[in-house]
Amino acid sequence: MPISWEWHHRIQDWVKPCGRHKWGDDAVERACQVLAGKDQAVVLDAGCGPGSWIIRRIRDRGVSMHVIGIDIDQSCFDNQDIDEAKIASIAETTLASESVDLVMSGYVFEHLDDPDAVLRELHRVMKPGARLIVWTPNRWNPVMLLSSVTSQRIHVLLRSLTWGPAGADNAPTYY
Repeated sequence: MPISWEWHHRIQDWVKPCGRHKWGDDAVERACQVLAGKDQAVVLDAGCGPGSWIIRRIRDRGVSMHVIGIDIDQSCFDNQDIDEAKIASIAETTLASESVDLVMSGYVFEHLDDPDAVLRELHRVMKPGARLIVWTPNRWNPVMLLSSVTSQRIHVLLRSLTWGPAGADNAPTYY
């Protein structure tokens, strides 16, 4: 049985010295600055998964944008925070060159076996002056340190205990 959300947030507070999602506030603020004054800006959520809470928070601030979500997993079609979902590698997006005002990618880069190829592709699709906002786990976070010395099978087991069967899927980390 998965742990309760209350315990999930308590654990997050224990392992994050800065508290719950302070960096998220900064990412939202930066995204709003980048998109300010742009009519219907194009945002790429690279590795969007089934939900994009940060996109939701940007929209809550009244930012007009068209969000394209790209992921290798079909769960991207369940993401109600994006306007358009595509199954693809973010290393080969099929988007037009210089077509995106902002790229956001959360908890994805640590799972990439070739981050340089992804950065080249993201640079290709970004308009001149566009920005890239990436967030990843802190390598020295106690949970990440433990993760680096445990097998993928243990990761899947722990995720299934925490998030239930739907959360058991966990891509390998490369750091």
